Amino acid sequence: MKISEKSPSYSDNICTSANPFLHYLSISITKVLAGGKLLFLFFSLFFTHAPSSTAQTTIATTAYTGNGSGAGSVGTGITFSITNNNGGGIILQEVGYSPGSTNQTQLWYSATSLTGTANIATPTWTQLATVSSPTTVGTTVINNSFFTGLSLVIPGGTTYRFCVVVVPSTARYHNPGGVTPSSTVFSSGGVDLVTTSSLWGSQSSVGNTGRYYFGSITFIPAGPPCPAPGPISVSNKTSTSARLSWPAVAGSTGYEYHVTTAATPPATGQLTTTSTQVNPSALTPATNYNLFVRNKCNPPNQATSSWVNQPFTTNPPCSKRIIKFTEITATSAKIRWNGEGHATQYEYMLKQDTSMPVTGTTSITDTAVEIKTLLEGTKYYFFVRMVCGGGELSPWVLDSFTTRIVCRPPDLKVQNLNHERAVIYWDRVPSAVAYQYEVSQSPTPLGKGTRILTNSFLAFPLRDNEVYYFHVKSECSDQGFDSESDWTTTSFKTWPTSVASTTADPFMITAFPNPAKDQLIVRILGNLHGEARLELGDVNGKVVENVVIKNNNTILDLRKITPGIYLLKYADAQHIETIRIVKQ
Repeated sequence: MKISEKSPSYSDNICTSANPFLHYLSISITKVLAGGKLLFLFFSLFFTHAPSSTAQTTIATTAYTGNGSGAGSVGTGITFSITNNNGGGIILQEVGYSPGSTNQTQLWYSATSLTGTANIATPTWTQLATVSSPTTVGTTVINNSFFTGLSLVIPGGTTYRFCVVVVPSTARYHNPGGVTPSSTVFSSGGVDLVTTSSLWGSQSSVGNTGRYYFGSITFIPAGPPCPAPGPISVSNKTSTSARLSWPAVAGSTGYEYHVTTAATPPATGQLTTTSTQVNPSALTPATNYNLFVRNKCNPPNQATSSWVNQPFTTNPPCSKRIIKFTEITATSAKIRWNGEGHATQYEYMLKQDTSMPVTGTTSITDTAVEIKTLLEGTKYYFFVRMVCGGGELSPWVLDSFTTRIVCRPPDLKVQNLNHERAVIYWDRVPSAVAYQYEVSQSPTPLGKGTRILTNSFLAFPLRDNEVYYFHVKSECSDQGFDSESDWTTTSFKTWPTSVASTTADPFMITAFPNPAKDQLIVRILGNLHGEARLELGDVNGKVVENVVIKNNNTILDLRKITPGIYLLKYADAQHIETIRIVKQ
């Protein structure tokens, strides 16, 4: 008795949307048992493939069939090329052809010999298929399955060159003398069948022009799509650089990318990286760019994914600022500079030297600053730079200003006082260009001063034994600003006449010109008693000239004396007088 048992049939769908090329796998198992023994086990695998694509040359109404140059028994050939413009590879399944003879017809290919004379006898060429005895020959109909059962993988972004060789007879060509193809590039599914560079001739020297391959190609994608990178983010963008990143793709072997101003990715010249971040630099400010990124995969996936695009625009230039100083006083200054909308802040520093700032800068978002507590009459250097997006810094720009000098009243001193005259003098006031004075017996100035350019004044004649008031104020000019100081006052009292009368020896010393340049004339009014000397000393007490005088008129040579303020002292047995002298 036979006992037959058939296990149930079942199907497992092992494909997902990521693998549209194998739609299902069906496994049928049949078991036949006899005496408890397994007699037979059968597996059947069924694959369903993605639809194929075909690119075919123009259909000719007539065609040329002829021998290649010097073909003889060697054979003739005609070339064409296949360019895969896709990111992933393709599987070439069939090559169509319209044979010209019943002789053996071969299909050869090369991945490196892409131009020039084709010689299939060299190692760069590989035989792909052979049809021993074509049946239908000499027609203008293309047999799309002439070379069939092929499985040649052509990677994405590559070109392979092919040669159809007939041994030893004739090959089938498009003939320009008959019908020239309407186009020499025939495309389908991102793949080009190219006859532009078709060459014909003997199989060892396929190098003639003017005839074209007549046929077709059929192909399918080489594997599941390579997953594309996720969204691209842009950060740290400056006027000349940016940081662009994307999430890592599981199983990725790397990425190809290109930064360009074009709207489409270039066919060649892509850069590669295993990172998920690129940092393009040396970009043009305020320019629109596109980052194209695609993933690279290992088999069975296609070699590369589709391109993912992220446009971005570089920032405007992070350029130098223009500084303007306003309202400069003796102790403060207001400083402004031109701003930019893309600036995040500004850094500045005020110094008294021109060395570039390293530390200690101040950051603000405004484009103006008022600096106080400055030193009077001091030169300052102001540095400012702009901080732009992405932390980009503009170059430092430097400008300088000098604080103003306060117009102050002079510090008055009195000398050579007697019963009828007095000399009032003072140190020159910085920034003063002139002075106004009043001599009166009023402690308050009347405000009607007389303008003088010197810093001394001889008040003469005066009444004896009287109190006088000398009022002075400065006229200043500093950095184009004119101003006046307050009045300052000193008082003195002339000697009484009785002093001069009882001595019966009136005495006075004068020196002119004052200020003096080359010489100083000293005149003594009165009698010299004993040894009389003139001593010229600087303000520190150093004596620079010491002479004995014999008469009432003496000329001092000042040509070797350094310009400055000096005190001229006269002394004899009865008199001591001092005069302030200015050497120019």
